[in-house]
Amino acid sequence: MTLASPELGIDLSDYDNLILQLAGEGPSNAAWRIYLRNYHPDCSRDGDPVSHKVNAILFDPGQYPGRVEVPLKLFTPATWWLTDYDIPLMQQGQDLSRVFAIELATGSGAAPGHYRLKVETLLFEGPWMPPSLFYRALFIGWSLAVISLLLMDYLGMRRRLVKMSRQARQTMARNRDLELEYRMASNQVRYDPLTGALSRYEGESRLVHHDGEMTLVFIDIDHFKQINDSQGHPVGDEVLKCLVSELLLQLEEGDMLCRWGGEEFVLLLPGRSLVWGQALAERLRLAVAGSRNWPNGVAVTASFGVASRQPGEPMSKTLQRADMALYRAKGAGRNRVEVAD
Repeated sequence: MTLASPELGIDLSDYDNLILQLAGEGPSNAAWRIYLRNYHPDCSRDGDPVSHKVNAILFDPGQYPGRVEVPLKLFTPATWWLTDYDIPLMQQGQDLSRVFAIELATGSGAAPGHYRLKVETLLFEGPWMPPSLFYRALFIGWSLAVISLLLMDYLGMRRRLVKMSRQARQTMARNRDLELEYRMASNQVRYDPLTGALSRYEGESRLVHHDGEMTLVFIDIDHFKQINDSQGHPVGDEVLKCLVSELLLQLEEGDMLCRWGGEEFVLLLPGRSLVWGQALAERLRLAVAGSRNWPNGVAVTASFGVASRQPGEPMSKTLQRADMALYRAKGAGRNRVEVAD
């Protein structure tokens, strides 16, 4: 769940507790990881969403069926993140000064299968205002009360000016909030937050508005579930990001890569022929299979299904034929390219 863009993260350092009530369903009663992702210019890297500091706890909903107050001081940087990014000693502590996202993930001991997590309560609890600010406001209030006895006319005018100023600030703040909400919504709709590829919504939108020649390439990572089960979800996420990096290196201007769901991607090639798409898919297959950049030394291959839009054919039909070609590629042994009939 994204709270803000990374540079505009929310300062939670003055808050005390995270109030939670979760209900999980799945093959096992595994704990859930709760991540508070924090932006810091010394750690965060452009184009690498995983580089933002990962403050984490392991939470078992089965042990706490009702509401529970989790002290924020229990969140600590994830060991894998400290190791992967070689974080200096003095930067290894908790940092909640720019929290921009809350993430939930199954724990490493979760059995394979489908899981469902219901978030009934998720609140941050803290003081309404610091004591110093409270006493300052109290002092100002008494001062104004004394002055009001002597300068009623002046305060009447001042109240009007303060009201106008407050309304102006509220309008400006609301405009900033609307602009921030628009940017957040736009980024969430257009781009996949994990890999940086176009989202499925954005890909479908571009397909709807394209009337000319179009070749589609369905891409699916072979045995991705086994990678997740044996290496863990963080490694699986790294595989997805590395795959996108490998694919983008082979693409040309105008080619568009979309994350379609899970480990499946769709490559949109406007103005490209079927022969071109097949040749590109083969180059991508070889690049993926030959890459040595995969995390933990895992071996990764991918299967490809290629289809070109026929005259007068609805784009949904072209997508279906490309998907069927991918299905044949996986059925024929994976790590291969199949072209739609």
